[in-house]
Amino acid sequence: MTWKPAMLFVLLMFAAGLAAAPQESAAEEAPAILLASAEEAPPVLLSGKALREKARGAFTFSRHAPLVALPTAPRHAWALSLQQGPAHGSGETGFQWAPALRQSLLFLTIQHTARLGAQKTRENLKGPYWSDYVNSIQGVHGRWSDGDSFTTAYLGHPMMGSMAGYIQVHNDPRGRDLVFANTPAYWKSRLKALAWSAAYSTQFEIGPLLSEAGIGNVGLAQGSSGYVDLVTTPVGGLGFIVLEDWVDKAWIHNRERGGSGPRQTRWRRVLLNPNRAFANLLRWKAPWHRDTRP
Repeated sequence: MTWKPAMLFVLLMFAAGLAAAPQESAAEEAPAILLASAEEAPPVLLSGKALREKARGAFTFSRHAPLVALPTAPRHAWALSLQQGPAHGSGETGFQWAPALRQSLLFLTIQHTARLGAQKTRENLKGPYWSDYVNSIQGVHGRWSDGDSFTTAYLGHPMMGSMAGYIQVHNDPRGRDLVFANTPAYWKSRLKALAWSAAYSTQFEIGPLLSEAGIGNVGLAQGSSGYVDLVTTPVGGLGFIVLEDWVDKAWIHNRERGGSGPRQTRWRRVLLNPNRAFANLLRWKAPWHRDTRP
């Protein structure tokens, strides 16, 4: 895996998501008032019994003008249709295969697009595809190291495994609402994420299409491929998932219950749960999204 281009792409995705976020203002946090901006819906005039019966619960009434009601929700739209807030009540019962496969394909596309930014990858695109591919995957046999740096093998690939594992978690209705806990349900869910991450890692490394062996022929040169990434990606990825789940429960959520503001909440969730945040972007949700709370 070409680590620097991939990380640059991830950082750009984060920056785009944060820049597109709606800016909170005092008007959003204050009670509804009589005045309305040009971007909001015009005031709705109601009177008498209709005011009390039909508009109850849908509007906030001005204390000074009881016949005028304004919508309380600001009209903000997330760029790229990013969604926020809990996703309960969808009726989903089984694993969501189609979204999970689409998100994994998007992740693969992002990674290999980033790899094509490296000159050594482009230089190895020449030659017959299938014969070079077969020779490349044979280069994995009998070796542990693939020649990558310690940071790439034991930090970058586990983070990649965590992002792939969160794809499984986010598409499993039985697992995505679980928080860190030493319970059979939690560990069963995260072991499923480990299995998904292992399958994703295998595809990324030696799959017939969209793989390092197929695109750039990693493994064709002696010493350029080994078992290390096939192991550290899912196993280290599970470690990152459990760590981020624990941090989210024990630190991030506790700070939120203590009354932190929306901006602090967003940055805290992204910076302390970066792999979950990136997986959120893969499903077109805000990077700070949580399925269990706003």
